[in-house]
Amino acid sequence: MRDSVRVHKALVDSLGVKKLVAVAGASGGSIQAMEWAALYPEFVERVVHVIGPGFDIHPYVVELINVWILPIMLDRRWNRGDYYGRDEPVDGLAVALTNVTVTTRTFAWAEKTFGYRWADPAKNPADAMFNGLAIEDAIAKAGQARAKTTDANAMIYMAKANQLYRLTDDEVGRMKARILFVPASSDEVFPPELSRRAAQRYRAQGGVAEVAVIDGDGGHLDGVLNVARQGEAIRAFLAR
Repeated sequence: MRDSVRVHKALVDSLGVKKLVAVAGASGGSIQAMEWAALYPEFVERVVHVIGPGFDIHPYVVELINVWILPIMLDRRWNRGDYYGRDEPVDGLAVALTNVTVTTRTFAWAEKTFGYRWADPAKNPADAMFNGLAIEDAIAKAGQARAKTTDANAMIYMAKANQLYRLTDDEVGRMKARILFVPASSDEVFPPELSRRAAQRYRAQGGVAEVAVIDGDGGHLDGVLNVARQGEAIRAFLAR
């Protein structure tokens, strides 16, 4: 993540920008936003950290990410990453993307969106092993569709980049940006407690931090699909 931010900084420098009013991002983007403030404390005035982990990745999420990408590595076509010019590990990648979808959503979302409908009204799931429910069918098809436009190694390396994110106390102490943490109430990947904990830590080191929680039952993805629910809080933060 830090390497990506350094590339972004080179672009911003080439454009002649001297200061950023704010750096904002959701999920992995929130990590990059925080890295901006840590790497360039004089350059960044504010951070909007949406559905993020705070200042480091929780150990639970480190292992959760492994669960996400394991199907890719178990696909024989992955070939330890050397699959270019050959058949790509699309089956494993599709399952990996399915894992991400399931774990970034919630019980309430699944019940409200799919309930117990059959995937095919004419095929009772009790009659055959591969007759399924609507949620199984929809998420599997979404994973297969996304796998056609996603590179397996890119997903693995991005996963590793997320797992390595951790700011030291010294790095956090040098930050000068005001921070707005915007977690989602039903997020089970980066729950609001992580944002509250990070805000408390930042204030204890003399920083300015606020927390605005997105209410909803959409899970982690509420920070992408429903961030407007805290639009007023974000606008007010940027204006201060």
